[in-house]
Amino acid sequence: QGNNIDLSKQLSNHQVTVSRFGEVLGNEEAVSNRLKQCLYYVNIGSNDYINNYFLPQFSNASKEYSPGIFAFRLVGRYYEQIKTLYNLGARKIALAGISKIGCTPFAKTIAGRKGCVDSQNEAVVPFNKLLRDLAGRLNQDFPDAKFVYLDTMAATDLLLRSLPNTQEPCCQVQTVGLCIPNGTFCDQRDTYVYWDAFHPTQAANYIVGPFLYQTLKQIL
Repeated sequence: QGNNIDLSKQLSNHQVTVSRFGEVLGNEEAVSNRLKQCLYYVNIGSNDYINNYFLPQFSNASKEYSPGIFAFRLVGRYYEQIKTLYNLGARKIALAGISKIGCTPFAKTIAGRKGCVDSQNEAVVPFNKLLRDLAGRLNQDFPDAKFVYLDTMAATDLLLRSLPNTQEPCCQVQTVGLCIPNGTFCDQRDTYVYWDAFHPTQAANYIVGPFLYQTLKQIL
């Protein structure tokens, strides 16, 4: 839906950026040493489902592919893109899984229910399993680098247990689920899981950050 800068284009942009590092750091060895210290956090996949697989009125993906085959195709492409990132010098890479997108206010509103839309959460399970396996494969293929899988589904469970307002977004939202410009906001932002119909609040990130950091420490 709409225009986007896909991951391949982002990698191309990153290649341009890396090529300029030599001008600042002086030589390729210095660039390599600097990039080895960087932590790359890669979080994609949600929109492949929210704005593609779960929109049969715009996309035939769910008609053509089972959740397992769709995930297989996504992760197969993902593997090639992460190899490109590695070839550009990345050595510490965190791969975030897809969270429980069926628990977002948007999913609940579309389904006309208060509880999580289990069918959406179940549909992304194959992607997360393949991504976890991919992290292991990458560690074998590139032993001089470190790859780790981040369990964002478990992070969602933690959020839903930790904050009281899990149903409604903090801001007034448009039909597409994003905040209405100059709209009103909730009074107690630190009690809400979701800022708009998709994205977590600052309060949620304060909870998720330390939780995921325990896994990130494996590659730092």
